[in-house]
Amino acid sequence: MTYDRQTMDAQATANVVALEPMLNGRNFNREAIDIARGKGGAGYKLYRLHRLTDDLTRVATPHSACRNGCSHCCNMAVSVTQTEAREISKFIGVKYQNVGTPMPIPEAQELYMGKPCTFLKEGKCSIYQMRPLACRVYFNMSDTPEICDVVTNPRHDIPCLNAQGVQIAQALALGTDFADIREYFPPENLDKPDSMSYNQDSQPKTAQSIS
Repeated sequence: MTYDRQTMDAQATANVVALEPMLNGRNFNREAIDIARGKGGAGYKLYRLHRLTDDLTRVATPHSACRNGCSHCCNMAVSVTQTEAREISKFIGVKYQNVGTPMPIPEAQELYMGKPCTFLKEGKCSIYQMRPLACRVYFNMSDTPEICDVVTNPRHDIPCLNAQGVQIAQALALGTDFADIREYFPPENLDKPDSMSYNQDSQPKTAQSIS
């Protein structure tokens, strides 16, 4: 199926206009940069970026095509930093895979297009509370969720919310050691008993416990 880009852009523009009053003057991109440039270590900054993007999710979701139960975007490449992988590891109690030389992003995008994320379970994100920043700021601002179905429509452009400031803050605060989430957490590794690590340093934790 094909979709008219002008229609998608018009829908997205109308939704962004409707979103503006709900922001109450907040500039999430600028706030993210301020967090990245502020005091604290990478783990603390990630915690603050999670809280910031939680606020963004609450205001942006009603004005986007994104809804609970839609998992189209969980079938594409997801770049995460080692800091994020470490915190996900703590959250689920499973060691992450050490990534030597990560796959180039364009190659990862091609390889993982149409392939489910390791943590997609029964159509839902099983680590939603600790999901990567890349997932937290990916909003289809049109009224058409089907355009995100990369299995059926792998080459469509999606009119996404502008979250460049958050993406820049991610690199400033957490580093640029990006790899796909499937490289850090290969699906087959999560099924191995010896991949489990339940010592004191890797017990499943809540997002509030990030240090």
